[in-house]
Amino acid sequence: MHISRNVFREDHEMFRVTVRRFVERECVPRQDEWDEAGRVDREVWRKAGQEGLLGVILPEEYGGGGGDFGHAAVMAEEIARANVSGLGFQVHSDIIAPYIARVGNEEQKRKWLPPACAGELILAIAMTEPGTGSDLKS
Repeated sequence: MHISRNVFREDHEMFRVTVRRFVERECVPRQDEWDEAGRVDREVWRKAGQEGLLGVILPEEYGGGGGDFGHAAVMAEEIARANVSGLGFQVHSDIIAPYIARVGNEEQKRKWLPPACAGELILAIAMTEPGTGSDLKS
């Protein structure tokens, strides 16, 4: 069944082609290896950065793609379509990096965002609230 959608622009669909090619070339063949190792290798992060696939919604001045939510959605869709797991690109690019971009000072933005967009630095989030669970939104 084909469902027609009109939420993506032409630039989103062009980006989709790039993402799909990358995922099929760099991720799908390595999935079994990553599953066995329990982690994704660093090289795929560097390659994603070289192809402009990290930080796609961040401003270009910090190494990002200057894109919008549609570009981030295309990334998520293509990774899911290929049934690739373990990448963490969305947490890195769509959650943590935008925190830095929104609330970081200029020095922090220049220090952390360009290497994150290049795949040289992997951003993550961790929290704990002993005895109460965790609630990132709060």
